[in-house]
Amino acid sequence: RRLAEEGRVLSGYSQKIRRGYFERYILPDKILAAVPLASLRRVDLLTFRSRLITARGVCRSTQVVMALVRIIVREALFQELIDRDPTTATSIQRYAKKTRQAADAATLRAVLDPALYESPFVYQATLLVASTGLRAGEVRALRWEAIDFPNGRLRVERTFRGYSSELGPPKHEKIRTVPLCGPIVQLLRIRSMSEGWVFAETRGAPISYRYWARAFKKAAGDSGLTLHGLRHSFNTMLRGSGVSDELIRAWLGWSDPSIQDSYTHRDLYDLGGAAGVVDTLLGGLYGQD
Repeated sequence: RRLAEEGRVLSGYSQKIRRGYFERYILPDKILAAVPLASLRRVDLLTFRSRLITARGVCRSTQVVMALVRIIVREALFQELIDRDPTTATSIQRYAKKTRQAADAATLRAVLDPALYESPFVYQATLLVASTGLRAGEVRALRWEAIDFPNGRLRVERTFRGYSSELGPPKHEKIRTVPLCGPIVQLLRIRSMSEGWVFAETRGAPISYRYWARAFKKAAGDSGLTLHGLRHSFNTMLRGSGVSDELIRAWLGWSDPSIQDSYTHRDLYDLGGAAGVVDTLLGGLYGQD
């Protein structure tokens, strides 16, 4: 409520996630829950952290829970319900994040073979991710009304949150327009409708993420590529081809360059092609003193 009054928005999805962590990990801990907020000491938080790590290990969940504890305590401090902050030095060491795979052009061509997909809808949804860098939730939430066929573009206005059916604005509220390549326009135009979900199951609901992810995993085989890895691949290909970083970020819905860097796999750059460019630029200088 305070954030809303100050003009800062915490999405309903974020509130739901935080509430879930609070109810799953903090409230059930009877030792911590029994300590009045005004009497909370650093040792109480450190022992809670130890219990959490013993139960869950050092992972994203434990980091999120400890961050949530700090938010709660510091809000109480802000509202002058307590006069000290016992959360200092209670953070958790960084965990090893899963490294996302990206694919080179040859792997992408192999993975995007339509013969590998039982459902043409799943193939087209996958091809759309590979050719636009859209998030899976944005593709699942895509409606026919958002596609501008004459101009070959679509409008990203909403997304499904994670694996859920909760619909909301795109991540970071980044509503944007994305260009479409010719082949995907032709594929979608064949079955286009005036309204409704672009990728719907037989019962009319949007395509299930789990069903789609399983089908893609089967098509990807031993490559280790995931649906989200296609987004990594798309960003890497564009950067390696010399497309402006600013344009790529606008396309993919990013504002922070560090996020783009984390999606860039420079080992997949076409170094041979780059060398060819250097040859063209400097070829006239070879042999000169």
